[in-house]
Amino acid sequence: MSALPADARHPAPSAGTVRLDRLGQSDSAVLAQRIAGSGEGLPSEVVDEIVTRADGVPLFVEELTKAVIEARSGAEVVLSATSNPARVVPPTLHASWG
Repeated sequence: MSALPADARHPAPSAGTVRLDRLGQSDSAVLAQRIAGSGEGLPSEVVDEIVTRADGVPLFVEELTKAVIEARSGAEVVLSATSNPARVVPPTLHASWG
């Protein structure tokens, strides 16, 4: 069968819609920092870029933050106090944001 049965295509009469608004900038930043953990955390420039790119979508905040954290453990990424987020955000992720 390549399609759903006709009765499965429409929600049940008792189903409702829940509208979820986007997170604000401060809530997105808090989410990114909590995902990063209490260790070193993320430089504020990186958090700002994650917040901007995620545009308030919690799933994007989570996935972008995790991608940065995973890349941090790689030898090719150097974390330092820098005003250039491109040096902290992995090149593959940075390219996808452009």
